[in-house]
Amino acid sequence: MLKINKLGIVLSEALISVAMMATGAIILSSIVTNAVQTTRLSKGYLIAQNLATEGLEAVKSVRNSNWLNYTDTAECWLDVDYKNPCDSTDNFPAEVNGTEYVPRVWNGEWILEEGPGGVDLDLNNYSGTMEGFRLYLSPDGVYETSGTADEVSPYYRSINFLEVTSSYAVLEVKVEWLDGSQERNITRRITMFNYF
Repeated sequence: MLKINKLGIVLSEALISVAMMATGAIILSSIVTNAVQTTRLSKGYLIAQNLATEGLEAVKSVRNSNWLNYTDTAECWLDVDYKNPCDSTDNFPAEVNGTEYVPRVWNGEWILEEGPGGVDLDLNNYSGTMEGFRLYLSPDGVYETSGTADEVSPYYRSINFLEVTSSYAVLEVKVEWLDGSQERNITRRITMFNYF
């Protein structure tokens, strides 16, 4: 009759059990890590989409305000120079074609200011002038373009007028942010019409 060493079998069963538990723990931690990363990335894209939509709404607000302020000058429908009243002698719309702008709230209304230093928003080629595109998070959870808010956010936003005529404008809103060491971006393009 064959004698079986039960001690050796128990030890091998214990080692196999420990190996299976370790493999399960590694798989579970990988699933949790991926879920956390995916949730963070989704949150970043959701915030960026909302910031892009807000940028488009800012341009629509400027257009609508111009319709009310310049009822007798149809050429001023998308005038962005909020400091100087528009008239028929302005070089509009040529002055905004190809220029990047930053939407800001000034005296309770949306305005568009020319981007900093004539540079394009591109975090791949970051320079200090990009800070003019940066958004800040206020204590009440609102993203602002001024440095008076409490928290610096990772988001940058610009509006670029690709083509502007007296009847329509093609514009692009770009939101970029750094997710760890990786640059992420959202670009939304829209054609806006002058119904004046």
